[in-house]
Amino acid sequence: MYRKTWNAVVIGIAGIVGLFLTACQTMPGMGLDTQTPEEREIAFQAQAVGAIIGCGGGAFLASRVQTSKNKDVEKIFDVLITSAGCAAGTAVGTAVARGQLAKYRDIRLENDKLREMVENARATNQSLDNYNDKLASDLRDLRAQKKSVIRARRLEAERRQRDAAEVERNRRAIADTLDTQQKREYENTISGLEKEQAQLERSVQQLRDLEDRAAV
Repeated sequence: MYRKTWNAVVIGIAGIVGLFLTACQTMPGMGLDTQTPEEREIAFQAQAVGAIIGCGGGAFLASRVQTSKNKDVEKIFDVLITSAGCAAGTAVGTAVARGQLAKYRDIRLENDKLREMVENARATNQSLDNYNDKLASDLRDLRAQKKSVIRARRLEAERRQRDAAEVERNRRAIADTLDTQQKREYENTISGLEKEQAQLERSVQQLRDLEDRAAV
């Protein structure tokens, strides 16, 4: 009866020690260098599992091994064995946590880069959209202009066409390097670019028609 009661006490202490060690390791500035609440949660979960398993294993081993006939001495050995299990479990949990944190940070970095690329792509699309709106508005006034003026605007519009086509090629090359979910998000910017390119092509054709009919 005494042994069972003592075992329960040791295992209870082991669990508390394991959680305490894990909490200390995941606090900012201590143990692992966690920087966000998400990182602290990842680290705590990994380390808690390792610490509790280690502490529980140490407590179980201590309860099965008779280290001394003297009960007081045996208690000390039980605590030492349990503490060793806690330390070993925490160390393993910390190693696992480091690996999970590294993977999480890589994914977060990739997502941050993707977000930046998408924002830049949308800004480029918006710039072309603004150009298209301005060109569509100017087409009405260009009808009364000389051929040389219309030709200059056509050449400018065709240059924008070539630039947009190059941007599209680059985006498709980048999209091929992304995973399925990231590729789907990035390809939305290509669809937007294609829409602007189609509008620009219509405007260029109108400029060509105006140039053909314009007086020298």
